[in-house]
Order: sequence, then structure tokens, then C-alpha cells
Amino acid sequence: MTLICIGKFPGVEPFHGLGQLTGAQLATLWPGRHTVTAAEFDLAHTAWRAFRSRDPMEIVQLLRQDSSPLPFLRPALLRHLQEFPSVENGLGRIQRQILEQVDSGTRTFDALFAANAQREECVFLGDCVFALYVRALARCRHPLMEESSGEYRLTQTGHDVLAGRSDHVRLNGVNRWLGGVHMDGSEVLWRWDERARRLVAH
Repeated sequence: MTLICIGKFPGVEPFHGLGQLTGAQLATLWPGRHTVTAAEFDLAHTAWRAFRSRDPMEIVQLLRQDSSPLPFLRPALLRHLQEFPSVENGLGRIQRQILEQVDSGTRTFDALFAANAQREECVFLGDCVFALYVRALARCRHPLMEESSGEYRLTQTGHDVLAGRSDHVRLNGVNRWLGGVHMDGSEVLWRWDERARRLVAH
């Protein structure tokens, strides 16, 4: 088994992954492939076990270890943890970014999707999944946004949550899987502390 693992390609900017390259461009990478090493296999196995664990601290422990055999693993796992509800307002990172963008005047779905992509360090999700996030924020028990004629605006509840005066999880509850962690109800055990850049028991 061989592996091609790159983070950039000459002349392609921004680089989002192998899927955006042409056949000719992909062919230039073939000579640089390498046989997957035991260290890469072992790290991938450990990462998958941590990702599907009910205890997200397994991911935290993994982030403290050497992940150089798979150079893109650490930022991917760190980005995953940022989807846990914030200690400040109960929003995951995507939810927060959507509300911030709407609050700043980005109104349509297409503009929101493009603006959100610009705020991500790497490609994180496609438009169909992004639409689920937008729809959920507008259709929850206490909506944080409202849509009219294809344009979104924050509700007063949305302003309160974004400002940290209210908590999205406590207001609207949550029923979501993040890897092997099932968050269900109006309280969650784990939250993301953006200031400390770490996952904390809550």
C-alpha cells in the first residue's frame, strides 16, 4: 500500500485536496508516492480509536503525542474538537461563524457558504452539510435566525446567544454525534474553551 500526502500543489492556490487536480497533475505525484510505514499505520489506528471513543479526552491525549507521521492529522482533530459546544454560548464553531457572518451583513446562503469557507484553515464541509447547519439555526425551538425572501437575519435570541447572554444548548437542546460522543439534552459533559484552546469538562 502506498500513500500520496501533500498540502499544496504548484500553481494551484488555494489548494483544497487531490480532488481538484486534473489527471495530468495527479500523474506528476505518482513518482513521489511512498509505501505506508508502520508508524503511519499505528498512528492512523490510534487516531480512529480515539475518534470513535465515547471519551473525547482520548483525542486530547493523542494531540499531546507526536503526530508527525501523518502531518495533517493534528489540525484535523483540533478542528473536530472545535465543534463541541462553546463554554461561552453553547455554539460549535460552524454555528458561531454562521451567526457572526449574518450579523455582519452576509445574508444569502451562497454568500454565507463562501464566507464560511474563507474562515476555515482547510476545506471542512460541503454545501449540503452546511445547509443543515443553517436550517437548524433557523428552525430550532428558539430560532437564532430567521429567513425571508432568501435572506437571513438574526433573531433577538440569536443576538443574545452570540453575545454570550444566553446558551444555545440550554435553550434548544442538542442531539448530535461528534465521533463517538453522543450529546443529547439541554446539558453536555464536554465543551470547547476557545480562549484556552482546549476541551473542558462542564
